[in-house]
Amino acid sequence: MRLSPTENRTVVKYIERDQVTYFWWYIVIGIVWMLEFANAVQELIVAGTVAEWFFTRSVRQCSGTLNSSKI
Repeated sequence: MRLSPTENRTVVKYIERDQVTYFWWYIVIGIVWMLEFANAVQELIVAGTVAEWFFTRSVRQCSGTLNSSKI
């Protein structure tokens, strides 16, 4: 169907609400927070393992994989 140049045409314009913009910022901040939290948990695990190894007099008293590792 062809429209002639004299016929009226309807134009639809999308207007984004402010809540959508705020929602995207909420998602970005949430992702950054989750990544930093995972990094902090990783550092906590490594620090606990190193502290257990450092403050244990005998390697045989260490728990988990530290007991079987060759340090």
